[in-house]
Amino acid sequence: MMKLSRRQMISRGVQGSLILGIPLQLTSCASTGTTTSDDNGQLSMLYLQVTPDNEFILTFDKVEMGQGVITGQATMFGEEADISPEQFTFKPATADSRYADAGGVQMTAGSSSTYRRWDVLREAGARYRLAIVESASESWGVPTNQISTKEGIVQTTDGKKQEPYAAFNTALANRSLPSAARLKNPKDFRYIGRYSSSVDAREKSYGEAKFGIDMGPSNSKKAIVIRCPVHGGTLKEFDRKSIEGLPEVVNVLPVSGGLAIVCEHYYQTLKVRQSLKSDWIRWDIPKEFEYNSEELFALYRSQLDDDKLESEKGEILVDATYELPYLAHSPMEPQNCTAWKQGDQLTIWAATQSPTITRNVGAVICGLSRDDVTVHVAKYMGGAFGRRTSDSTIDACEIASQVDYPVMVIWSREDDTRYSALRPMAVTRMQAVLKQDKVKTWRYQTVSQSLLQDFIKESGVYALPGWIPTSLASGIGSLVAGTMDTFGAMPIAVTGAEQPYDIPYDTDSELIESPIPTHFWRSVGNSLNGFFVESFIDELAASSSQDPLAFRLKLLEKSPRARKTLETVADLARWSKSKPRANRALGLAYHYSYRTHCAQITDVSVEGTNIQVHKVWTVVDCGQVVNPHIVEAQVRSSVIYGLSAALRGEITFSNGRVQQENFDSYPLLRLNETPEVITKTIDSQEHPTGIGEPALPALAAAVCNGIYRATGRRIRRLPLTNSMSDSVATR
Repeated sequence: MMKLSRRQMISRGVQGSLILGIPLQLTSCASTGTTTSDDNGQLSMLYLQVTPDNEFILTFDKVEMGQGVITGQATMFGEEADISPEQFTFKPATADSRYADAGGVQMTAGSSSTYRRWDVLREAGARYRLAIVESASESWGVPTNQISTKEGIVQTTDGKKQEPYAAFNTALANRSLPSAARLKNPKDFRYIGRYSSSVDAREKSYGEAKFGIDMGPSNSKKAIVIRCPVHGGTLKEFDRKSIEGLPEVVNVLPVSGGLAIVCEHYYQTLKVRQSLKSDWIRWDIPKEFEYNSEELFALYRSQLDDDKLESEKGEILVDATYELPYLAHSPMEPQNCTAWKQGDQLTIWAATQSPTITRNVGAVICGLSRDDVTVHVAKYMGGAFGRRTSDSTIDACEIASQVDYPVMVIWSREDDTRYSALRPMAVTRMQAVLKQDKVKTWRYQTVSQSLLQDFIKESGVYALPGWIPTSLASGIGSLVAGTMDTFGAMPIAVTGAEQPYDIPYDTDSELIESPIPTHFWRSVGNSLNGFFVESFIDELAASSSQDPLAFRLKLLEKSPRARKTLETVADLARWSKSKPRANRALGLAYHYSYRTHCAQITDVSVEGTNIQVHKVWTVVDCGQVVNPHIVEAQVRSSVIYGLSAALRGEITFSNGRVQQENFDSYPLLRLNETPEVITKTIDSQEHPTGIGEPALPALAAAVCNGIYRATGRRIRRLPLTNSMSDSVATR
């Protein structure tokens, strides 16, 4: 391992190639130059390889799940280095602490990839370009102000001398790169905000892209896990002889998730599943885990306070309770993981959002050092939305620890829908007192499971530093989770509950414990609170007979960026000129999340119980736009994903068993139902912020607010397909 100084950007020559090590700075401390390091004190790094034939190979540390991260990273580095994004080829980082962010965990989450890498990659690109110019100046005997660069080529301004960057690989390998370089003025950007393609479009269009399910040894056997039909139930006993007697079965292995069935091919595992008789596998299911959905909602409602806010004569008290169901993630690529244990070495091939946790899972399960586990991360993942976690890795590693061959675990669509960790359900009561068009008092109380507590219980042991013994790490995780339980701490449940509005917020949460597993879902707590808060804000406007836009703008007088976002979307959708008609109207909502302001207007019509969203106007202030195409794609994706959830999305339970199985019972938005999505960004030179999630939280509220303006009916429970024909909608 190379020994590096804390702030050094390094270059090394390897067989004619140049390797650039790019220190990763803590984004929150970017101006100080602070860096992260691994358990052994090694500097966290990104790497760029420049080959002798002028190929630029960028190791990208943030996984590509369809959100355009590799295009963004290439654009940011390439802008300052004067290399076109299309000149890069890409290699996913393996699980390595050199790629870790703050906290020592290598993870892609929270719409933070561009935000965290903006300064790092631009500064690295500028320093690399300056090193090229200085080397060319020395080699050619020409002043640096007479040298220019473009698309990986350095040349004199008179055009008499020209070389590819790679011609200076040897020179750069033997010198220190500049400690600093001037960044471009935004008016001079060639790619940032102007390059509007995806660097991976060709690879995906031609079917050449490799996803997690395409990885691993060709001789990997395939496995599924038969799971208890009720969350929290455990395997009691199984008829090994009968199951092993089926001709397709290679092995039958008990694992923590249930009973693993191993075959040569995946189709055989499905055939075996269909051949299993009901008395071959028996489960231990506690009676108290056999929930019904409506009983759960009643339980949640019973945890809400009965008290009312005090109001005086002339003041308006508004009191409303909102309810949201469990939701599944449903990424297109099935959950999968391949593992192979060979002696004291474990190799994992995974589509994972956290290579660190994937590596550490394998080490703990197989009783190995973390250094003895290699994780090959998928170059591409077929969606994630928070779902690419450790459950399939646990399955694969538990099987691999018992066999001597590589094995790939695949979750079927039915497995994923019935047994995956879900976005938690929630019931929230909102109260406010209006006095002279202002919010005098505000009370928010939500009842839900604790996402963070569930994550700590599931993965906390795997996220801690390697020098902490596993037994102690497990104890720390239990202690933290127990402390959160004692104090009712649910920071993620209330994320997004307090917006930039000039409101005296009073926010409270009540914890529900349940064996139903939960996990981060696209926009996490914001997906709940975007609906709760913006629905209630609309009710306040209606209760005081104010226009929904004007009411919000009054509350945002101290938040100019939020106001501008709302004003822009109102102009775009012609809000002031589009008055409600019979059964058709515009609905408005705003939400701030992941440092991004987002305002949306929907054009909604209602016929009986049928709802059609015709258009969605979205305006985002996400700072400096790196790639306009990616912004539009992510907004469109958020609208489709969010509208699917708002219209029909719900996971329901009967006797503890999930009632949905596949897209027939957990449907996504169809093409003929998809609205026209119109997106506009606020021109800005501010630091880029998130875009993969911020266009989702407000959408459901915008639709429901449109329904109210069109029909006079207030929706307080999703999904809409149920609420439009159910009195519970306006409870």
